[in-house]
This record gives sequence, structure tokens and C-alpha cells, in this order.
Amino acid sequence: MKKQLLTGLAAAVLIFSLVSSVYAIPYTGADIELQGDSHSSISSRWFNGSDGAIWTAWANQWVEYTADLAAGNWNVGLNVINHGNLDTGWYSQFEVSNGIGETLAIAASDFEVNSGFFNVTLQDAGAYTVRYTWLNDKWGGATDPLHRDANIQINSVFFDNTAPAPVPEPSTMLLLGAGLVGLGFYGRKRKKV
Repeated sequence: MKKQLLTGLAAAVLIFSLVSSVYAIPYTGADIELQGDSHSSISSRWFNGSDGAIWTAWANQWVEYTADLAAGNWNVGLNVINHGNLDTGWYSQFEVSNGIGETLAIAASDFEVNSGFFNVTLQDAGAYTVRYTWLNDKWGGATDPLHRDANIQINSVFFDNTAPAPVPEPSTMLLLGAGLVGLGFYGRKRKKV
């Protein structure tokens, strides 16, 4: 009975994790979060949305954001929602270039803010700029009775330091190595006696 209960619980946890991974959610709690309209540079066909958001209805429109980042491992991304009417099953994801040869696929929704991010390791601190370009607009056409129109709205962008373990300094490694060598000699000497 206990084994069946544990198996059922494990299956429920697995199913929940699979179901929850289908729906992207907003990325929250980042070290740096900028409103969509806090850009450092932008192409021409963007419009102001509500609460500091920006939106566009045209593909290949880009926007840049700049932040002062420390050296380390960072999740860098954006929180988006659809500004137009998608209709069920018509348009499933936004494709957004991050400017370094990667495309983020972010679930598209009229009612949920979803996120996408990439991970980058920075060797040096400084001001870094990321450019996002929306690649795949879609429109139902003037005669579409459902008025379907995929318009990306950027609510916010984020830079989140995932804080990897610090790399030990060479002097720390030298001290650790000397201690290990000393323990090796001590163990060898005890073995001979």
C-alpha cells in the first residue's frame, strides 16, 4: 500500500511538473528589472502601452536595453504578452532574437504574461546592452471575422545574477594543495610504522 501511494505521489509530481512547464510565467525577483519603456534605443514602430510597457504590430522591430552588470552568471530576458487578439490555437509563440544569434521562443497569450531568457557568463563588470528583435508577426487580414492580430507587448526586461560559486584565488588553491600533500605524507608515514 505504501509503495503504491509513493508511486502515485511520484506520478502526480511528474505530471504536475510536465503540465506546469507547458505554461511559461513571468520571471520575477530578478536583480535588475526595467519597464518596457526604459529602453536605451528603439526602432521606429513601437507604441507606449500601459504601466510602462511598449508594443508593436510589425516584425523585425528591435529595442535595446542597457544595464550595469557585475561579472558572473546572468539570466537575461523579457516578460511579454500579446497586445492584440490571438484567438485559441492560432498563434502559439513569439520568436524574439536576442542579438547574439539565439532566438527565444516565448508562449504567446492574450491574458498571461510569459517570459523567455538566455543565460550568459560575463567575465568583466560593465555596462551591457541587449537588443531584442521580434521576428514573427501575424495578422488575420482585413476580412478576418475574429480580428486576429499578434502584437508583442514588452512589459519588462530583466537581468538576474544567478550567483555561481566564486572561483578560489590561486593562493587559496596553493594552501589547499599543500595541506593535501602534508596529509598524504602523514598517512604514508603512519602506514610504515
